[in-house]
Amino acid sequence: MRRSFMIWMVFSLATLAFLFPQAANAQKEPILVGFPMFLTGGGALFGQPSKVGAEMFVKEINEKGGVLGRPIELLVRDCKGTPDEATRVARELILKEKVQFLVGGLTASQGLALSEVAKTEKILYIAPISKSTAMTAPEKLHPYVFRAAANTNTEGRSAAVFMGAHPWNKIYTIGPDYEFGQMVTKAFVDWIKKMKPNEAVILGQGWPKLGEADYTPFITACLATKPDAAFFSLWVGDFVNFAK
Repeated sequence: MRRSFMIWMVFSLATLAFLFPQAANAQKEPILVGFPMFLTGGGALFGQPSKVGAEMFVKEINEKGGVLGRPIELLVRDCKGTPDEATRVARELILKEKVQFLVGGLTASQGLALSEVAKTEKILYIAPISKSTAMTAPEKLHPYVFRAAANTNTEGRSAAVFMGAHPWNKIYTIGPDYEFGQMVTKAFVDWIKKMKPNEAVILGQGWPKLGEADYTPFITACLATKPDAAFFSLWVGDFVNFAK
C-alpha cells in the first residue's frame, strides 16, 4: 500500500512542479493534497491501511525537506461507501480547503464520481484504487484524471486466462451488484467465452448488494448448479463475510 501511494504522490508532485514551477520555488506554503477515502464500514478494511500508508509516506517526504522546499499536507476525509458522499467531500476539500490535488476514492463508483468533480473543478485527480474501465473510456476521459491501478478488464480477463488453462467449463459467478462487480464479471465472462466458445457455460450468477451480511443464499444457489469452478469478485468486508 505504501509503495502504491508513493507512485501516486510522485506523479502528483512532478505534475505540480511542471505546472507551477515559479510558485513552487517562490513559496513555502504546503502542497495541499485532498485524500477522500472509505474509512468506515466494510470498506475500512482497505481504506484505513491506505490512510496509514499515505500518512507514512507524507511524513517521510516532509522529513527530507518536502518537495521543492514545500511540505506536503494531507487532508484526509471519510467518503464512506457512496459516490454522493465522495462528491460532497471532494467539493468541500476543493472549495473550502483549497486543495491542489485529489488522491483517493475506493469503490469504482466513487472513482467515477471523483473524476467528474475533478473535471468540473479542473483539479488533478489520481485514482489509486478504483478500477472501472468507464473512468478512462473515450467518452469519460479528460485531462484531469489519472489512474494508477489495474482496471476491471485487466482483472477479469486475467482470471479468465487462468481458468481457461484448466479443464473447468461449467462456471458460476458471484459479484457485488455495483459498478466494479458488474464490470469485472462481464470482462471475465466475455473473455472465457472468447477462449472457450464451445465449452464454457455460465451456469448462473449471484449479485449480492455491496455490504451484504449473509451469503448463505448465494452459496447455496452456486453449489446447487454443481460448477467446475466459480468466479467471485468479492472484496474487503464482503469477502470476509463470505469466507466466514
